[in-house]
Amino acid sequence: MGFFDSLFGKREKPYVTTPQVTPEKSKEIDDKIRAMIAGGTAGGHEDVPATACSSCASAGSGCDPSGCSACGGGLDDALRALERKNSAAKANETQETIGWDAITETFEKYYPDQKTPLHFAPEVSWAMGGSDPLDGISVYDAKEYYHFVTYGLSELYGKESDNLAYSGYGLEFTLKLAKEGLGETPMEVNRELRNVAGILQSLARMVFTQGKTFAPDEYIWSGQTTGIDAEGKSNIVGFITRLDNAGIVETPHGWVKFTELIGVTEAELEGIKNDWITVPQLFQALGTELTMYDRISMM
Repeated sequence: MGFFDSLFGKREKPYVTTPQVTPEKSKEIDDKIRAMIAGGTAGGHEDVPATACSSCASAGSGCDPSGCSACGGGLDDALRALERKNSAAKANETQETIGWDAITETFEKYYPDQKTPLHFAPEVSWAMGGSDPLDGISVYDAKEYYHFVTYGLSELYGKESDNLAYSGYGLEFTLKLAKEGLGETPMEVNRELRNVAGILQSLARMVFTQGKTFAPDEYIWSGQTTGIDAEGKSNIVGFITRLDNAGIVETPHGWVKFTELIGVTEAELEGIKNDWITVPQLFQALGTELTMYDRISMM
């Protein structure tokens, strides 16, 4: 059980997303995203007719001369079968990670020297009955902070949903955790990194099990006062959201927006809840997109 699982479980009606984001506003955000995507073109190829022999054409299909016994490609049956098997395996391998690769390629543009970032993955996947819905969480080292990105809220492998505009839930989480305040030893830092990975899994679990989605300019609040750090001592108890600088990417499975989480205090969340300040105003006042465990509350 992760941080937000336990905290939300203590409230009969936990505050999850801000009422400032109405269904109309959410639709407006999605419409803007669709408009951005419509400005570009998706990669693809027009259908190319295959050369057909009389035997294949009669079956209504194209013909690969190297693998068709009627055409006599000059290869024996065993070799032709092996080539077809290898070709199919390569095609399947490419298809299976196409969504995953789109996320990786997006962040490699920002961190070209980090081809193998720190990565957290569940021992047992969600598909195999595990409790963690995200297939993975990568953590890039950005000198002053650690940049987390999730894999699993979008369609990482084959296309499963009927919605061609969205890839899965249409989002992935990101979070930029400031290094200051995480501890002095590698063990302390590792503990905090794992703790954040657990929080991301908890939020993703809410998406999977409760159908909650998290868009930019919302807030996430459990209503508790315990800090989100591993020891629960930080003033940071929840998050506001914004669109990560990575923005929105269009994949063969549909678009994905990277929703960034920014840690905020109880007083700041109270301010949003009571309409003293909006999420964009708070973000502007913070002057940073980093989650900083030891910062002083703005309110």
